[in-house]
Amino acid sequence: MINRQLRRIVFPLLFLAGAVFLVSCDGVADLDVENKNAPDREQAVTDPGDVQSILQGAYRSFYVGIYSSGNFPGPHLDMMGGAVTTTNAFDEFISFSVKPMGQVQNTSGYSGAGVMEVPWNNLNAALSSSNDVLTSIEVDDLEITIDGNDQTARTRAGAYLVRGLSHGYIANLFNQGYVQTLDFPQNASQPALSGYGTVVDQAISDLQQARTIAENNSFDLAGLLPWQSPPSSPQVASIANTMSARFLVQNSRTLDENTSSTIGGSEEYGWNDVLGWTQNGIDEDIDLQLSTNPYEDSYAGLSTVVNWYYRADHRIINLMDPDYPARYPVGRAEAAEAIPSSENLGSPPADDRICEEPKSLDTDGGFGHIDGAGRKPEGCFYIYTNDFQAGFDAGRDASSFSTYFWAPQWATTIGNETPYGGGPRPLFLVNENRTLQAEAEIRAPNGGGVSAAEAIINDGSRTNIGGLPDLNGSTENEALRAIYYERAVQLQRTVPALAWTDLRRRDALFEGTPKHLPVPAEELNTVQRDLYTFGGGGNAGQPGTASGESAWCTGDNPLVGNTVPSSGCDPSGYSAPAASNSSLDGSKGVESSSSRSSARTPQQ
Repeated sequence: MINRQLRRIVFPLLFLAGAVFLVSCDGVADLDVENKNAPDREQAVTDPGDVQSILQGAYRSFYVGIYSSGNFPGPHLDMMGGAVTTTNAFDEFISFSVKPMGQVQNTSGYSGAGVMEVPWNNLNAALSSSNDVLTSIEVDDLEITIDGNDQTARTRAGAYLVRGLSHGYIANLFNQGYVQTLDFPQNASQPALSGYGTVVDQAISDLQQARTIAENNSFDLAGLLPWQSPPSSPQVASIANTMSARFLVQNSRTLDENTSSTIGGSEEYGWNDVLGWTQNGIDEDIDLQLSTNPYEDSYAGLSTVVNWYYRADHRIINLMDPDYPARYPVGRAEAAEAIPSSENLGSPPADDRICEEPKSLDTDGGFGHIDGAGRKPEGCFYIYTNDFQAGFDAGRDASSFSTYFWAPQWATTIGNETPYGGGPRPLFLVNENRTLQAEAEIRAPNGGGVSAAEAIINDGSRTNIGGLPDLNGSTENEALRAIYYERAVQLQRTVPALAWTDLRRRDALFEGTPKHLPVPAEELNTVQRDLYTFGGGGNAGQPGTASGESAWCTGDNPLVGNTVPSSGCDPSGYSAPAASNSSLDGSKGVESSSSRSSARTPQQ
């Protein structure tokens, strides 16, 4: 028999699970029932409606842990992966943007602790809640019948899906985690922590269990998230397959792990599995319709309408235009000089996703409305601006400056939406499944090789959105570069931690960058384990910290996806003229006059 009492009391930090939700046909509404892993679970789950509410609370915790906050964990993870840059010191942003990074301070009072605590607490809360649901069905034999409709299979599949998603992100982000199955924990005072490979194996087991249930039943997942269109049971099966591939591929900490017979630290799964899952993965985008807290995306919104807050790292711009500096030239930042746009350096970049500033953009450092119709081309993602009036401080790290911000149309809509952070948001994209399948065609023993990968990439965002030429007769490395390019340019902010994990699995992280996050100090203190951490330029090459010997800007690794800039990793050399109307001031940013901006975008 499952030791329920032990499982309930082990997470004193997981009160962030908060109120569970009751879903009407119109969406998600508050319910005055709290799931705090309390000893009264016996009462809470004897009613099928309460089981449904606990499951809705699990999905809420999952979303909050990965997507909801504008501060944690998304910006920090993207900064470690060279996708986002800033000199803002709020919540330790600059500590994660500067190269090389300093060591992560894994202490309870650390102002950047949210990068660890937000995902850890919420994802573990989601795991605990999903287990309460599964216990009620699989141990207590409770039938989930609502208004005369048997929803047992739907509820069970939904619980395994969110349990798989939560285990998967814990594996991808942390060096270890709890494997929360129904007999967890074995020891309430000091539950067992498992390595990231074991955790990802459990994630895949959970996701594939959800797939099996979905393939044998007919239902949809209405109400568990604010879907634009609730996934049907065949779509649930395809989501489970794509997510199995995502988590396994993103789990590798080294190039060797990424190319071994099993990958991602797994003891069971390899590239043949990724190939099979992606061949049966999603074939249409799965979107959310965001509205109010917690189902909003302020990270995406702040990236667009407050265009200085999270700028695009020049590593991404250099991917699209190798003549552009991959790190901001420090001399130009210190001299208060903006560099010109990529288009003005000579030959325009071939990729349509990089573009000039739209005429309608308000660049006063506040919430300026961006009119998507003003873009040329309409599908541009990366928009130039020479405005540095707010938010940049050359004294903190001049090489973290950037002249481009990230603004695909969906994120612009979110930024301009009222209430803030609402509107349609992609959750699982066909383009992600395509890139995973293309890489599996090359790496899997059963794959079709480079030609099969080329066919997949040529039919995706590379040509349809970027306007780039078809691949034809590529070498293996050329095809892999094209795959990594699409993942970096097209999938940003849709796949959490993508830039960081993609560089990590190719040994391409900048020196001193953590390869994973430590279990938060609060949790380690609670279960009486020693504190530890990762990162820091002085610790380069130590376990859990990147050496930088094959960093993306060195040219030593043929699989990093960049055409290496002539200056390499050095941000000092650059000879292009200054941009006209430069407004760089080289000083700490000033507060915006917009009260809405000041409420949402603190600076330090």
